[in-house]
Amino acid sequence: LKADSPHSALEQLKTRFLNHVDILEQNVYSLDGTVVQDTVQEQCRLFEERIKTFGGIDIMLLGIGRIGNIATNEPGSVISSSARLILIDATSREEMTMSFGSQEPVPPCSITLGVANILASRKIYLTAWGEEKADIIKATVEGRMSDAIPASFLQNHNDAHVVVDLSAASKLTRIIHPWLVTSCTWTDKLTRPALTWLCLITKK
Repeated sequence: LKADSPHSALEQLKTRFLNHVDILEQNVYSLDGTVVQDTVQEQCRLFEERIKTFGGIDIMLLGIGRIGNIATNEPGSVISSSARLILIDATSREEMTMSFGSQEPVPPCSITLGVANILASRKIYLTAWGEEKADIIKATVEGRMSDAIPASFLQNHNDAHVVVDLSAASKLTRIIHPWLVTSCTWTDKLTRPALTWLCLITKK
């Protein structure tokens, strides 16, 4: 994307948040997606050094893609991955195309912080809205950690929080089978699905 593209991550962040709060422009740092490819690796190294110079990241706010990608860490991103150039998955490109709202093409690659950079943050918030995110939220929260779902590595963080609406949470065990994970107040509405579930388990 060109530096002045309204679809760059930084420009979207400015439009939706930074331009509305009292933060000085010189205090906003971002990886530069306009640099030539030969200089990307050095830019990533310097960006990581800058993060260390400022004492690390206090709060990491993340969204999640339908394939479990976080900060464009696509499936296959390992827990030790650092800032780098990464090829954007076809599903992620489709999601990005929908958000562009124009014919400007989605770049094939992205420069991103790695999973290790994310996990080094002191506090992490992962957000998701809508039923199309329900499957991946269940896999992220309740599945095993795997580079097939990079977001699942957040299970390894001691201060990570998942912020979802009811639609995105709709397939979590706490929602569909709450009796398995917490004490319940047994109403008729809850008893019926619990009995149905038990009949399926016991085949009776």
